[in-house]
Amino acid sequence: ARTFGSTAVTSDRISRALAQFVRSIVSVRSKYDTGLSNNFANFTAQENQGRQIFNGPGGCAACHGTDNFVPGPALNNNGLEFPYVDLGVGGITGNAGDNGKFKVPSLRNLELTAPYMHDGRFATLEEVVEFYDHGVVDNPNLSPPLRNPPGTPNAGQPRRLNLIPDQKAALVAFLKTLTDPNL
Repeated sequence: ARTFGSTAVTSDRISRALAQFVRSIVSVRSKYDTGLSNNFANFTAQENQGRQIFNGPGGCAACHGTDNFVPGPALNNNGLEFPYVDLGVGGITGNAGDNGKFKVPSLRNLELTAPYMHDGRFATLEEVVEFYDHGVVDNPNLSPPLRNPPGTPNAGQPRRLNLIPDQKAALVAFLKTLTDPNL
């Protein structure tokens, strides 16, 4: 009654209460969080290499660059498929420009949230890294950070990271530092 003004129980109120509860779950004790205060001296060389790839040539920070590793309210198309099997937001709005777009999740505690992608198509983080390395599928709604920028070779085409196995392993090692085992 204090929260909603009456004791009526409705689907909308339950949804709002659950959403607020979920937003209150804050991860702040991961290895990454500890590293923020000590210039990542607690990271292994491999984890630091992965952090550099994430923030640099990997381009991951373009969509996962906030403290919670999300882009905010943006909806993105990450090139999972074309033609679309799942229209994503486009299936709700009916707008072709929204086809294949989904809310980007936080990468916090990612190590504990398999399977990955909205449809669970990838069982491991290694598979996710492989996909972003060379599997992004071109489509009309592909989000700009996943395209080669103008003035570069293959401008406008899906980005190919071309990471070597050690770099892929480093990126996975960094992603695991976002896990807060105490949460």
